[in-house]
Formats: sequence, C-alpha cells, structure tokens
Amino acid sequence: RPGEGQYNEGVLTIDGRIDLFADLEETGEGKTGLLLLDFKTDRAMVKDRYIDQVKLYALALEKALGKPVVEAYLYWVRHGKAERLDLTK
Repeated sequence: RPGEGQYNEGVLTIDGRIDLFADLEETGEGKTGLLLLDFKTDRAMVKDRYIDQVKLYALALEKALGKPVVEAYLYWVRHGKAERLDLTK
C-alpha cells in the first residue's frame, strides 16, 4: 500500500537542502571524495548549531552517490568566511 510504514516509530524525517557539493575527483587535483558547503546568514558564527545538520547532509550524499564526504564547510555569508567542519566527532 502507498505510504505503508512511512511514519513508523523510530523513523525521522528531515527537511532541508544541500546548498553546494562538488566531486573532488573532477577538479583534477588528485583528490577523491566529495566536498560539502552550507551557506549561513547568521550574525553570529556558531558552528556547533549546524554540525548535526551538515552530518545528515553528508550521510545523504554518501548514500545517494556512493562516495564519502571528505571535506565540509560552513560559509558565513555576512562575514565572508568559510569554516571547516570535522564530521568525525
């Protein structure tokens, strides 16, 4: 039946959009894997607020494309700064 099991206990639905990702193999720099970038417009640069969100985006990319996310960044638009995230913690 359509939708059967869609909202079972223990299932979590996340609504979000990946802003930008790139396959590093296509850059010609000899790197492999994916780069993930998420833009933020907050006034304060608080990366801990978004680490779980970016980890979920990385997991989704890895499942969809079969390649690991090897670099992930938040780009703080108001400050013009990129901040690298450690997705292994």
